[in-house]
Amino acid sequence: MGKNNKDAKKLQEVITAKTIDSLNKGESKKATKAESKKTSKDEAIVVGKLKDKKSQKATAPAPVKSKKEKKEKKESTPRELKYIYPADCKNSLDKKKFRATCRAQVKAYEKKLEGLKEGTKEYKKVKAEFNDYKKEIGLRA
Repeated sequence: MGKNNKDAKKLQEVITAKTIDSLNKGESKKATKAESKKTSKDEAIVVGKLKDKKSQKATAPAPVKSKKEKKEKKESTPRELKYIYPADCKNSLDKKKFRATCRAQVKAYEKKLEGLKEGTKEYKKVKAEFNDYKKEIGLRA
């Protein structure tokens, strides 16, 4: 037991010595930080002012709009539709079916046009039908 007590005391002494050293180092670090803050404080202010000037030039403050103005603007812009739905398409499933048939028809016309040579009478006839169909359903020609 005597040997264990001696080892424990030595270990305790080493631990206290290390903690005292670390505390002393921490105080010296704090002192150097304080000194560096004093010297660089003026530099930081100058740099901060430069940054502020640059940011003011780069971004102009946006005018603040009230919520009423935003709502009015949203209401005034009409929604652009891709298709002109027939009168019997009232719910979303009917509209979905209509769009699917339109896409299928457009693909069929495009396939017909690929098989024909440009400039022929048949090509011009199919192209005219295709453009009429696009206008009918509301697609851009």
